[in-house]
Amino acid sequence: IVLSSTSKSVYDLARKLAIDLILRTVPTDAKEVDGESRHCLAYEASLWVDGASVETLEDLHALVTTSSQHAVQHVLSVSRAWSAQFPSTAVPQLCFSGILSAAIAGIYLEPSGISLDFNNFVCGVATKSLLYHRTPQTLASFIKYCGNVATNNGGIDGDGGNRCHYRLAQYASSVLYEEKSHALGALDALVTGLFGEDNLHSKLCQVETGSIKYPLESASEVSDFSAVVVRQCLNRLSSIRSHSNPSCRERLHFVIQRILANASGWDREVLLGDIFKHPYVLDGCGSIDEVADLVSSLRAAGSTAEADTSLDDFAKIWVQKFADALSTNQVCNSMATLISSLASIIGSSFSSQVVALILKNSERLASSELLRSLLLTTLTSARNAHSFDMSFPASELVQIWINLASSNNSIKDERVDIPLQLVLEEVMGNILIRSEGNGTVADKLATGLLSNIEEALPCYADSVVLSKDHGDLQGPNLLAAMMEYDCVRFAAPISALFAPAKQPLLKLQLGEQWFAAIAPVLLTYAKQMSRVSDLPDCPSLCELAWQGVEAVLTEGPSHIEEGN
Repeated sequence: IVLSSTSKSVYDLARKLAIDLILRTVPTDAKEVDGESRHCLAYEASLWVDGASVETLEDLHALVTTSSQHAVQHVLSVSRAWSAQFPSTAVPQLCFSGILSAAIAGIYLEPSGISLDFNNFVCGVATKSLLYHRTPQTLASFIKYCGNVATNNGGIDGDGGNRCHYRLAQYASSVLYEEKSHALGALDALVTGLFGEDNLHSKLCQVETGSIKYPLESASEVSDFSAVVVRQCLNRLSSIRSHSNPSCRERLHFVIQRILANASGWDREVLLGDIFKHPYVLDGCGSIDEVADLVSSLRAAGSTAEADTSLDDFAKIWVQKFADALSTNQVCNSMATLISSLASIIGSSFSSQVVALILKNSERLASSELLRSLLLTTLTSARNAHSFDMSFPASELVQIWINLASSNNSIKDERVDIPLQLVLEEVMGNILIRSEGNGTVADKLATGLLSNIEEALPCYADSVVLSKDHGDLQGPNLLAAMMEYDCVRFAAPISALFAPAKQPLLKLQLGEQWFAAIAPVLLTYAKQMSRVSDLPDCPSLCELAWQGVEAVLTEGPSHIEEGN
C-alpha cells in the first residue's frame, strides 16, 4: 500500500503501520534499551519503509520475518565485532536492529545471494543510520568487521562494478580512526554514489567544504529533515574535532542556528533537547570553545527552553563543571560565554544556581571582572525568579552589594560594576516582596540587611544617584521592600537613618531626587500603621510623611488625581 497508494491519508496510515510492524520484530526491553536506542530504532524502521521499492520488497519481507529468530545472534555478532576493535571496552547500548546487522552481514559475507538493488538499499540504510547515531562507533565497528572478513575471503573489491558496500566499509573505518581528515572524502563518495549529487547528505558535505552555506531549500525540507540535519551536523562536529577545522565548525554551527531560527513551538523544543543531550555538548566531546560557540549561536537565534525538563541533566552537568572551574580559579572566557548563553536559553532555574555559586566564591569577585560580568548576566536572567533554593547565599548577596556601593564611583566600571550594583539591589527587593516563595532566603536576607543597616542607607542613596544616569531601578524600592517584609524590625532603624540630623547629608547626596527616593518608604510605613498593632513609634518617618502630604496639597488636587 505504501508503494502504490496515491492518497496521502492512506499512505500516511500505511507507512505508520508498516513502521510499527517492523518495530514489533525488534526487542525493546525498557530495562535494556534507553530512550536514544528506541529513537534510533524507530528512525531505522522508517528508513526501511521509506527506502523500499518493488525490486527490494520481497527481500526486505524475508529479512524482517526471520530477524526475530536471530536476536541472540545479533547481540553476539555485534559484541564480537566491537571486541575486535575495542577489546578492553564494554559494548555500548545497541542503537540498530538485528534486521540491519543481518542485512549487512548478508551483503558482505553472502554477496552472491544479494541483488544489486537490495545491496544498495542496505548500504543506504546503514549509511543514514551511521550519520544519525549520536555514537556511531558500534555500527561502524560491525560494518568494518564484516568488511574485513569479506576482504580476507576475497569477497570485496573496490574496483568492482558495485562499489557501495566497499565505500561503506571505508567510511565506517574512518569513523573509528582517531585521524578523521579523510572521513569527509569517504563520506562524500559514499553518499554521492548511493543517493546522487543533489541529495541532502551530499549537500551537508558541501557545507563542510564551503561550497554551499545551507542545505535546506524549501519549507517542506525544513519540516521533514531538520532533526536529521541537526543530528548529522552534531555528529560531524564530534568527528572533525580532532583535526581542528574552525571554519568548518562555523559553517555547521550556522546550519544549526538557522534551523533553530526557523523552527517554532514543539519542533524547536524537540530540536533543543536533541542538541543539549548530544555528546558533543553534554559530555564535552567538543572543546569548551566549540560548545560555547554553538550555544552562543543558539542564543543569537532566540532559542529558549525554560519549560523543557529534559534539559535538567544537561543543566546539572554544566553547573557542576562551572563549580569545578570556579573552585580551582579556572573560569575562562569561553566558560563564561557558555554559562551566560545557557542562562539566557534555559532561564532562571539555571541562572539562580550559577548566581549562588558565584556568591559563595565572593572573595574572587573583587579581582575578577569576568566573574562580575557573569554575575551580572546571570542575575539579570534570575532577577524575576519567584523562588530561590533554601541554600541561596543571601548574606553574601548583601555584602557584595555593600562592597560595590561603598566603593568610589569614579573607579567603578560603568559597563559592569554599576549595573551589577543596581541589579543586586533589585534582586534583594524582589526576594523580600516575594517572601512567600522565599521564606528561608528572605529571612536570611533581612537578617543580613539588619546587621548592616548603618551601611545600607548610604548604599541605597548611592544607587538612587546612579540610577538617574544609568536607568531607573526596575524592581521595588529596597527600603520600602524591607519595611513591607518586616515593618516591626525595620521601621525603627530606617526611621533613625532619616533623623533630622542626618537629613542634610542625604539631601546633599540626592539633590532634587531626595523626596522621590524616600516617598515609597513613607507610603509603606503609612500603610503598615493601620495593619500592624505593635508598630514602633517612628517620629522621623511620621514627620516626613506629613511633609509629603503638605507638599502634595500645596501642589494642587491634580497631583492627587494622578496618584502622586
